[in-house]
Amino acid sequence: MNQDRLNVLLNTPRMFWVELKNENTTAGLFHFIQKYLDENSVGVEVGSFQGVSSEIFAMFVGHLTCVDPFAIGDPEIDKHLSDAEIVFDEMARGYNNITKLKLKSIEAAELFPDNSLDFVYIDGMHDYENCRADIQAWYPKIKEGGIVAGHDHNYPDVASAVRDTIKSVEIFSDYTWAHVK
Repeated sequence: MNQDRLNVLLNTPRMFWVELKNENTTAGLFHFIQKYLDENSVGVEVGSFQGVSSEIFAMFVGHLTCVDPFAIGDPEIDKHLSDAEIVFDEMARGYNNITKLKLKSIEAAELFPDNSLDFVYIDGMHDYENCRADIQAWYPKIKEGGIVAGHDHNYPDVASAVRDTIKSVEIFSDYTWAHVK
């Protein structure tokens, strides 16, 4: 692990086109990784965007599959997603433990056997229906004792979807949420 690079990432916003101030940091994600994951962990990140959090995961886990369609059908947003994919691909070239799946979350979940993952980190669509569907699709993929987690618990729809499907979670400083299965 490159400590200098990690320090840069801990001060890099996750999204370069949205101003979220303190909520846009990776400190909580780093603490989540330190608490629950290790160099043998195999997992999935749903919603990788430009790969800031993906890179932090890659520094500490055995293998990370990054799932993102990099398009949602809205031309204005898709321009940002296309730019993000370029940044993501450049970052991913530096890590041999990242696999990119350019798919929608639910489609990607179908590719993984139940009880096959140590963790899933959900940071895709932030509306209630999609967040809940992501949790429901990925939860069976996690091994007993594994972690289902995600970002943006400060969004009301995300918090409601988490509460309605998982009930109790630990919340970290960047609104990362986590639950041990």
